[in-house]
Amino acid sequence: MVLLGTDATLPCQLFPGQSASHMHIRWYRAQLTPAVLVFHEGQEQGDAQMPEYRGRTHMGTEAIAMGNVALHIQQVQASDDGLYHCQVTYGFTSQEAAVELRVIGLGSAPLVRMTGPENNGIRVSCSSSGWFPRPTVQWRDTAGNTLLSSSESQTQDGDGLFLVEASLLVTDRAVGNVVCSIQNPLHD
Repeated sequence: MVLLGTDATLPCQLFPGQSASHMHIRWYRAQLTPAVLVFHEGQEQGDAQMPEYRGRTHMGTEAIAMGNVALHIQQVQASDDGLYHCQVTYGFTSQEAAVELRVIGLGSAPLVRMTGPENNGIRVSCSSSGWFPRPTVQWRDTAGNTLLSSSESQTQDGDGLFLVEASLLVTDRAVGNVVCSIQNPLHD
């Protein structure tokens, strides 16, 4: 797992260890082309690369000389989440490995608002943005009991990050204080 906005390294190693400088190396997602990154004839081939990875990916040339063909992704985005394939071809022989990258975004601190009176109670609203993948929302009372949201909506922005908004209508004075908890399902 890697935190949104940080750098990630996807491992891929030749065994037995040998130089991969003279080999054709292709990192790709669901389809062979366009690729996340292609290394051929001793250098990276930018023309075969997906535009969203340009300037954000590389393989270390010193590491390639030792058989380490790991992919380095800078400034990981939500769209980088998922399966990657490392394909190494030498002559007529080709081998492949798959690596899954799990991206997590922990979002902003929840913003809590109270409005009302409404239907003999107070509406408590909670919102937060910047989550990935889709977060879970939970309301609790001071005794730790789970309360059901009156309404909840989750929308995804252009970067693939989630904005969550939830509200709770508190009509029972015995409930007292309530806590809004928003959690990433992949992060404890």
